[in-house]
Parts: sequence; structure tokens; C-alpha cells
Amino acid sequence: MEGILKETSQREKRKATSSVTISDDNEDMEETQVRNAKARSVKEGKKKATSSVHPFFIKGINDPSQPTIKSAMQTKKRIHYVDLAIAMWFYDACIPMCNIGFLVGQKNVVQIVTNKAANYKLAGNILCERYTSITWSPYAAHCLNLVLKDVSILDNVKILVTLASRVTIFVYNHKWHLNWLRKRVGWTEIVRPSATRFGTAFIALESLYHHKADLQAMVISTEFKKMLKVGNVVECKEIVLNENFWKNCLITVKVMTPLLRLLRLCDSDEKPALGYIYEGMHRVRRRVKELFMKKKELYKPYTNIIHRRWDRMLRKSIHCAAYLLNQVFQYDRENLCSKREIFQCVLHMVEKNFSGSDIIDLTMSLGKFRDSEGTFGRPGAIASRTSTHTGNL
Repeated sequence: MEGILKETSQREKRKATSSVTISDDNEDMEETQVRNAKARSVKEGKKKATSSVHPFFIKGINDPSQPTIKSAMQTKKRIHYVDLAIAMWFYDACIPMCNIGFLVGQKNVVQIVTNKAANYKLAGNILCERYTSITWSPYAAHCLNLVLKDVSILDNVKILVTLASRVTIFVYNHKWHLNWLRKRVGWTEIVRPSATRFGTAFIALESLYHHKADLQAMVISTEFKKMLKVGNVVECKEIVLNENFWKNCLITVKVMTPLLRLLRLCDSDEKPALGYIYEGMHRVRRRVKELFMKKKELYKPYTNIIHRRWDRMLRKSIHCAAYLLNQVFQYDRENLCSKREIFQCVLHMVEKNFSGSDIIDLTMSLGKFRDSEGTFGRPGAIASRTSTHTGNL
């Protein structure tokens, strides 16, 4: 009996120990699983976050393909956005435009340039009446563009531009003729006029005139004779072989070239064009008269357009003063315009911006500037007379 009891007690002890070991093993397995899960979460947290933003410097900080800050921030589009933002700020803050002088300072504003619309013109006149030292004027480039527009609607010029446009359209609408011309040595593409820019019509005339030899060689070639049944071929041939057409093209190009150069100068951002506007308009009028051998019936239609736009829009004292104070033209005695209005405009600008003894000092300085006395006669000042020239208009 005692033996049976001992065996049962030993069996119960073995069962208890086995259950304890099994539970311990299960706890160990759970702990290892928890540790592995924590390790995986830590590793996943250390992974770098992927970004969809494209890096600005692809090749590093010395990447030459990246634009400079100056080229990115000083474009016409950016300047327009800045002007628009400032105007919207004035509008939102209910600040009248006539109070700009109080914010910027009357002495820090010499000229205000705006569009020629009626509201801008009225605002400019109000500012000039309130602040007598400020001068208002419209865009010079806009004025020149209107001159080109008025010239382009003259009967003889309008017919000429239409004929030139027909030749250009014919060449670029027929593959054979265009391929034949592109095989010519030194061939460049013909400039085609734009519908929104009046200056491009005259640039297209100049470009077409430079291709005169190639176009005439094309229409007299044996291959061209095989294409006479194609539409508008005969008309194109008559236009290209008409010497009066090319003569009128040359005259029109010579008349408008000075205006186009002045327009490029006024529309560029390389240097201020204020000191070159008066000289450019004066040279254009003189060039037109010389081209037509001073025959009034020939040059009057052109000079009347220039005078009308100049007198109504850009005949300001500030342009005359800037012309006389430009050393490029001041010391060119042969071509210097000696009209009385120029010196009167200089005195008018001096009296607008100065008073008292300053006017006398400035008048004396103008005499020294004219005669190259004092610092105006130093070698550096003399050398800079030609280095600042923008080219012949």
C-alpha cells in the first residue's frame, strides 16, 4: 500500500514540473517575439523618408545650368509682378496714388513713366501739379510703336507689306520651294511678321530684301518652271522679278531702320534710354529728309506722323535736358542740335528741382561741362565720352 502511494506522489510531482517548464518556455517565446517586434519598429523608424520634391541643385552648388539670382529676379515679368503687388497694396490699404510723394519722398522722384491711358494721364498730371519737381511721361517704346503703326497704314507701305507677305506665305506653304531655298549657301530663315507687333512688319521687309538674290534665282530656275500650274506661282514670280517692289522695300527699310533701333534701345534693360530719346527722334527726322532729297511731297507723310506723336507724347523738358547733358552728344559738335528750346528745357528742369544759390551754381557748372573745364577735362572723363555710346541710330 505504501508503495502505491509513493508512485502516485512521484507522478504528480513530474506533472507539476513539466507544466512549469512548458509555461516558462511559452513566456520566453512571447518575450522574444516582443523584442523582435520592437527591433523591427526601430529599424523601420530609422528609414529615410522619401520626398517627391525635385532638388534645385541637380549637380551641386556649382551647377552651371541653374539660373543666377539676378537673372531670375530682374526679369520684366518679375518686375511687373512687383509693380502689381505694390499697386494692389495701395488699393487694399485705401491709399490714393497721389500720396506716393509722401511715402517715397518728393526729392527722390524725378520722373514717373506710365501707360498713356486716360486714367494714367490724369493721375500723372495731378501728381505734377501737386509736386512741381516731378515729370510725368508715357512709355517711349509705346510712342515709337504707335509711330510704326501709323506708318504701316500708309497706302504705299500697306500695299508693300501685303505683297511681301504673299511671297513669304507662298514660300513656307510649299515644301519644294522651301527645300530648294534651304539648300542655298548661307541661307537663313525669312522673318515672318506678327499680327500684334507693328515693328515686325518692317523687320520682315528687311529680311525679305536680304533674300532678294535667292528668291530671284529660284523663280528663274528650270525646276520652278515645272511648278507653274501650282496656285499663286505666277503672282509670286511677278512680285519677285519686279524691281520697283525691291526698290520700295529698300526705301521703306532705310526710313524705318533708325526708328527700329531706337525702339530696341528703349525696350531693352541694358542701360537707361532717357538720354538717347531726343537724339534718336531728331536723327530719324533728319534721316528721312535726306533719304527723300528734302522733297516735301515725299517726306512729309512720314515726318508728320513723327511730329504728331512726338509733340503729343514725348516732347518733354526732361528728354531735352537728358540729351544736352549726355556727353556722347554734347561733345559731338558737328551733329549737336543747337535749337534754343534745348537749353531752355535744361534751365526749366533746373528751376523745377532747385532754388536760390543752387541754380547759379548749376548754371556755372553747365558752362564748365560745355567747355570741358575742371574735372570734365580730365583724361578719364574724356575717355568715357565714347565708351558709353550705344551705337549709331
